[in-house]
Amino acid sequence: MSFKAEQRDIDYLLSNKLYEIPRNQRRYVWNKDNWDDLWSDLEFIVKNQQYGKRHFLGSIVLREEDKVIGIQRYTIIDGQQRIITIILFMSALVGVLKEHELEDDFKGTITKLIIKDLKNQDNCVLHSDFHTCIGDIVLKVCDSNDKRPFKELLESCIVNKKDDKNIRQCCLYFYDKLKNLDIEKILLLRDMMLGTSYVDIVATTDEDSYTIFEILNARGQELEDHELVKNFVMRYIQPQELAKVDRVKSDWEIYIDRQLGTSVKRFFSHYSVHKYTEREKKSEVYKTILKGTNRENVNDFFDDLKLKAGYYSIIEKPICEGDDQNCSFEEYRIFDFLKRKKAVQFRPIILSLMHMNKLDKLKDDDYFKVLNFIYYFYVCFNVIGEEKSNKIDEPINKYASLIERDMNVETVKHFMKSMIERLPPREAFMLKFESIGYSNHVKFYQGSKNKERAYLVLELIEQKMSDRTKIDEFTIEHVCPDSQGEENACIGNLIPLEKGLNDRCEDNIVQDKIKIYEDSGFSTARKLAKRIEKDDGIFDSKKRSSYLGKMLYDDIVNYLNEGNIEK
Repeated sequence: MSFKAEQRDIDYLLSNKLYEIPRNQRRYVWNKDNWDDLWSDLEFIVKNQQYGKRHFLGSIVLREEDKVIGIQRYTIIDGQQRIITIILFMSALVGVLKEHELEDDFKGTITKLIIKDLKNQDNCVLHSDFHTCIGDIVLKVCDSNDKRPFKELLESCIVNKKDDKNIRQCCLYFYDKLKNLDIEKILLLRDMMLGTSYVDIVATTDEDSYTIFEILNARGQELEDHELVKNFVMRYIQPQELAKVDRVKSDWEIYIDRQLGTSVKRFFSHYSVHKYTEREKKSEVYKTILKGTNRENVNDFFDDLKLKAGYYSIIEKPICEGDDQNCSFEEYRIFDFLKRKKAVQFRPIILSLMHMNKLDKLKDDDYFKVLNFIYYFYVCFNVIGEEKSNKIDEPINKYASLIERDMNVETVKHFMKSMIERLPPREAFMLKFESIGYSNHVKFYQGSKNKERAYLVLELIEQKMSDRTKIDEFTIEHVCPDSQGEENACIGNLIPLEKGLNDRCEDNIVQDKIKIYEDSGFSTARKLAKRIEKDDGIFDSKKRSSYLGKMLYDDIVNYLNEGNIEK
């Protein structure tokens, strides 16, 4: 491995060199916390200058490129965030010097931000395809003929308000810090910045630069896993010489960054579980992907990554109607439910099931049955049983990759069986089920948490009673008035009912409600009316609670019986 490493200062970094941000680098993400740290360090150095204090920026990794029109160029491999921040700091400082009409200091300082080529044209010392506004800011603030105030000049350069938000805020942060200081301190801060030291590491080949990049970020201390994966992909898929567009860079922006947005970190964590049987620690996503990907097949890996990112965006934002429809109603019902419950641990297995369904290796009927099983299981395991989600990580992690790698119906059944085995025993389940309740009158059962728990269980019961998955919204009806006793708040006394019918029920006795229940569109209400009539008007909520709990438990335990999933 060939490279040079020397201790330098920022004055050397910003002297007659042009830096380019490569396609694999992330956008500018530093924020006020980072700027505060830098500003505090500079102020500390200024106060302690007599002791020879210097700020240290760490290492900056560069790849040396050929000269263009007489300018020595370098590609930034590691250190982009720091270099951009330094240039924006210096730009704000130059803006203040210009506003104070300090011509000599202004002209002397702009030599650190612009460089002339052999055609005597001014060039910003940093070139970024993503943040083109940086070059505009530097050239305008360094133009002595542009007399506009710095803030006005800055706004004229920010075209993309969203992508360049941090660039704008960084410039304003340092400008606001500098503008009210006396000139002597401003110049001292400039000198301290230029005197800041760093380790300058210059590689001469692509391979060496990428290797150094990975070594410095091996523990993910500076970059997220998805940024390391991006570096890995771009390392092994180089742009075509004659191509006008860098396909990988463009595809990553479209299919990964834009499509996933703030979910990108979670996607890569779930992708590694879904894709690879042999995994490193849960936190070492990049290592898992690196270990499981053949360098010669990086194109295939990237295609798969884009495909799964598309699936993940559907799981994250399901739409079943309109021009933007991306999934069926059945998928929407499950994905939306799991999202609202923040049950993200199922996503690796759903990625695998969805992929197998798209490949027609898992028939639609079976695919929907497994999705419905996941919903059913969640209600029984998490909502009723109140079990911890980490108890089901092992089967999800195991079978997600097995289904993805070698799909067959038996593997899907083994997954379901493994999940069922983690349900609480029947006795424990029944105790939890019978403790469910909701009431505005009974303090123990008040609150939105109790109401939501009861609602979800009643919704599942209605699905079982009606043999339908699409259940309209309903209100919770207390068969016997909950104002007349704590036992009337329990699940055995609750049914789903339309609001209008519920209003008609008021606090009437059970026998007077039968006709109202018969008018309901909910099977639970109609079947209960028939049961009460058959029992001569007698209603036993405890007996009903026991019946319903056993029904749900037996149905989920016996879900794999013949007829549910085809052989």
